[in-house]
Amino acid sequence: MRKRNLILFAIIKNAIFQKDLFACITVPLRFGCRYVEWMIRPSELNILGERKYFSAEWSWFLRVMAVFIFLGLGISGEIFVLRKIERYRKVWDKYSTWILLISLSSIVVLGDVVRKYIPINLLLLLGIINIAAMEIKIYYCDNQEL
Repeated sequence: MRKRNLILFAIIKNAIFQKDLFACITVPLRFGCRYVEWMIRPSELNILGERKYFSAEWSWFLRVMAVFIFLGLGISGEIFVLRKIERYRKVWDKYSTWILLISLSSIVVLGDVVRKYIPINLLLLLGIINIAAMEIKIYYCDNQEL
């Protein structure tokens, strides 16, 4: 329990981790605002960087297609994530918790060094590490080599 609290306080104090958490919240919000602005008045940038607006018929077609595409991507992404969560629940154990804690503490301690050489969001890196570890574990459990 003390190790978890220590890691939690180290995360709270780490400025780079805080910036990445803030970026995970603001970047999708900014994208959503730009998408709503585009839905109100569809346009594109031409070669000179000037905004070119579409005709009314083409604008409505683009709006409807964009809504269908985002709904389709959202629904299929949700189904994919829910299936992966169920799969991870089956193989989650104390070793998975240790991998999570070790990767989290490593990122907190080495986050400054990692960001100097690889410009990646640390939360994204944490997710990639843990997803890769769980996929390796699932692969070995399926092949019964572990």
